[in-house]
Amino acid sequence: MNLPAEQSLARFLDAPTRFLFFTGKGGVGKTSLACASAIALADGGKRVLLVSTDPASNLDEVLGVRLTSAARKFQRCRDWRR
Repeated sequence: MNLPAEQSLARFLDAPTRFLFFTGKGGVGKTSLACASAIALADGGKRVLLVSTDPASNLDEVLGVRLTSAARKFQRCRDWRR
């Protein structure tokens, strides 16, 4: 079944693959989309590991949490619905 682009983009998290990679040039929204996707999947009950290979990553600023080099579990991030 082929969906129009806007419907397939809106539904890509309904049945995600095991790994999602967000790539592209600088400033196109990779971090924003990756964080929003991670939050949506976690809110839906999925286990999520969000990783950045960017040495100047700003995941901590986007998520509003303190990050380190070790993986850890977060109960909640900044409330984006406000």
